[in-house]
Amino acid sequence: MSGQSCMRTLVETFGEKLICPFCGWEWVHPIGVSCNPSGKHGGYLFINSGGVKQVPNFPRQGRGVHIELIFYCERGHKFKYELSFHKGNTNLKRESLPAPTQWEETIWRD
Repeated sequence: MSGQSCMRTLVETFGEKLICPFCGWEWVHPIGVSCNPSGKHGGYLFINSGGVKQVPNFPRQGRGVHIELIFYCERGHKFKYELSFHKGNTNLKRESLPAPTQWEETIWRD
């Protein structure tokens, strides 16, 4: 094992909390999840505050499943974690996204 994890967390009494990788802020909201499975049929599934969207004929991205978790920090940072699977390995990558012009809705909130 080497290097530093691209997923930042804060360990507290009740467990580990995801924090913004850019400013360290604790208040991070999940705003989107997508999945693009591999295989000859492809497809795409996206979940956000508006519900679930499925696109059956979406082309596959790579040779294994591709999952994205999209977050919004209350200080205005937007980012995603990508998980991709290839030949027995699951790879994790973080990417900064353009800052939204308005508040992004959390996937689910009571």
